[in-house]
Amino acid sequence: MDAYPIKLKPAYKHYLWGGNRLSSIYGRQVDTCAESWEISDREDGMCVVENGSYAGRSLHDLVQEFSVDLVGEECSQFPVLIKVIDAARSLSVQVHPDEKTARELGSEPKTEMWIVLDADEGAALYVGLHSGITKESFETTLNANEVELILNRLSVEPGDVYFIPAGTIHAIGKGCMIFEVQQNSNTTYRVWDWGRLDADGKPRELHRKEALQSVDVDSHPEKVALKEIGEGRELIVENPRFVVEKWTILEKPLSVKPENSYVTLFIQKGECRVTLNEAVDLKLGQSVLIPACAGEFTIEGTATLLVTKRGR
Repeated sequence: MDAYPIKLKPAYKHYLWGGNRLSSIYGRQVDTCAESWEISDREDGMCVVENGSYAGRSLHDLVQEFSVDLVGEECSQFPVLIKVIDAARSLSVQVHPDEKTARELGSEPKTEMWIVLDADEGAALYVGLHSGITKESFETTLNANEVELILNRLSVEPGDVYFIPAGTIHAIGKGCMIFEVQQNSNTTYRVWDWGRLDADGKPRELHRKEALQSVDVDSHPEKVALKEIGEGRELIVENPRFVVEKWTILEKPLSVKPENSYVTLFIQKGECRVTLNEAVDLKLGQSVLIPACAGEFTIEGTATLLVTKRGR
């Protein structure tokens, strides 16, 4: 395939809890918006190429034609879904199944990770349940509509990182803007929705039976500590589904070889130019996809990048 920095048009989701940070912080021409699907190979939110020889083609088309060259392995769908989430109000309390449970339920497994991009004073994430909660006591609390009483509430600030394995009860609290990398899945079992109503004045559907089957009550993730892996490079998360790193580019350009993996870049701070046969300029909050078959590419500028690769 033609190897160049591929820019994709984000797919926007206007859920009831969305905010205005995508426009106020990133200058995007979008109204109140809950999620920007930055790298997405999903029918319900497909990204389309904006530049170069593949302009106008969907990410799914490219995966179908160039799976090994693009991703680094044979696949029928891009392996991750990358989002920016703007929670003006809290998301529902939810859980996602692991591979085994997903097979049993006929759904899709989902492990994910969060990096806090922005947060109001007092903002929080909800990650896991209180220690000592059993599946039986969780079910009792669930049936009594008192789930919020047993959630681990974690105050957060920009830069905080959490890895959320499948089976972990979780929710993004109001006032948080999150960079999320997840398995390519849209299976969500809603456990509790804070007693609110949807646009039609009705409670949103809950999935308590599936949630009870999926939950790991012993999952208590803690804030992730970044690990230095080279000059200007830090490892954030490494697992079989995806790897996420942070790269800091200052005055010295960085030359990188994909090493048989796709590479996605998201500009957390600053701006930069990515050169691979042709040059693409990236500003704050923009993303680009580098094919696995690429040779060495170069990044220059002053920027902090969130980088996603194949799992290992």
